[in-house]
Amino acid sequence: MDLITRYIQEHSNGRSHPISGSSISSALGISGIKVREMVNTARCNGSPICSNGCGYYIAQDKEEVQRTMDSMRGRIAAMTKALNGLESYMRGTSA
Repeated sequence: MDLITRYIQEHSNGRSHPISGSSISSALGISGIKVREMVNTARCNGSPICSNGCGYYIAQDKEEVQRTMDSMRGRIAAMTKALNGLESYMRGTSA
């Protein structure tokens, strides 16, 4: 188990008591960006790290993973829309 997964597992208590990225950052002496990179790497390697507006936690069931996946898909959709608008600007047309 990697460091970030182990830390989240030891310092959060599921979805109702996640650990914030800033708490992880302070405890490990790393930047918030590094925390997000580590979480992303762990997720890419199959770690069930979930998140909500308050922080990170380890999934207790597949429903929690699904909620995080749905949230990620929503952010991807919003980013795609913004990207399309910027591409429209670059082409000199309106969105």
